[in-house]
Amino acid sequence: VNRGKVERILPHAGRAPSGANTQPWHVAVVSGSAKRAIETGIEEGLATCPQAAMAEYPGIVKQELGLDEHPVLQCGIALGYEDVDAPINGYRTPRMELEEFVTFHTE
Repeated sequence: VNRGKVERILPHAGRAPSGANTQPWHVAVVSGSAKRAIETGIEEGLATCPQAAMAEYPGIVKQELGLDEHPVLQCGIALGYEDVDAPINGYRTPRMELEEFVTFHTE
């Protein structure tokens, strides 16, 4: 994605509501050689899985990684080998149809 487009989108994203309007986030945009390193994992047959549960144990994660207390841990990403034959990986939770949870407002 063109950097200019990302730069035009992010100011709007930065206005998203947050608890007590503190907007405590920091966005890390990954591109170039850093993005290439992530893509290399995929080329090597690895898969990723977001892990929001890590945010439930920020003290443990920060201690293990040697991080100070300042950054807020939102999630992590697991990197490993996907087992496509494991029954659990075929499980899909029911989801609402788009019309059930989206309202489009137009002029």
